Amino acid sequence: MLQATKNKYTVETLKPLNILYDHEHWLTQQDVDMANGYVELIEKTRSEKTPQI
Repeated sequence: MLQATKNKYTVETLKPLNILYDHEHWLTQQDVDMANGYVELIEKTRSEKTPQI
């Protein structure tokens, strides 16, 4: 079974991946929470047995 990742990203880990966004809009904890929410949602819908669309 796939193991869920809890809080994969932090502000510090997202800034180098989103330099232009941070420069224009200031990366916030709310952005980090949203990214981690998407990661959690994607991981919950994955299956090692069945391919997903």
